[in-house]
Amino acid sequence: DIASYQINPVGNYLDSECGSEFDNHKVFAVHAMGDSILWVGTANGINKGVFDSDKNCVVWEHMKSDDYGFYDDWIIGFEEQILDATVTRLWAITWDRRYDGSHLQYGGPPCYTDDYGETWHVVEFLLDKNIISYNISTSTYSNEIYVSSNEGLFVSNNSVLWEKLTLPSYIFYEAVYDAEFMHIFNDTWI
Repeated sequence: DIASYQINPVGNYLDSECGSEFDNHKVFAVHAMGDSILWVGTANGINKGVFDSDKNCVVWEHMKSDDYGFYDDWIIGFEEQILDATVTRLWAITWDRRYDGSHLQYGGPPCYTDDYGETWHVVEFLLDKNIISYNISTSTYSNEIYVSSNEGLFVSNNSVLWEKLTLPSYIFYEAVYDAEFMHIFNDTWI
């Protein structure tokens, strides 16, 4: 009977403050950073796993947006960006989710950390545009970052100043779900 079906039949509840009690086990993205850090994006924040060679296990830390400063707790993707020999930036696609039982996603801007999750930064320019981020792409030959969204394709080389790229006239829909800059062709593929 569809009326009594539940995704998590035992103990599942929705709370306007916390969401579902099992949201931290609903995984949308996994990203390995080198051989020692594993990032897991869930419906309830970010789980960071660090390999502890002394104990021969992974030590997990759960991060929530209220405590760490990323946009919201619905994490659907990660992208790594190497800025220089000492700084590796991790981008997260963070969506807002309303916990009233509707399970509708309301989008959100990407966020990033330069210190392995100690602090997170929301891209304010894209927050003000009220976008839904679908994908993040970085360039291995420059500091450019591309954000594919419902409002088009945005690019930045410093994560502060952003420009919306003009799409070719033969693309009839403004939303861009994925884009990659192909240096071999010196062109962006959408």
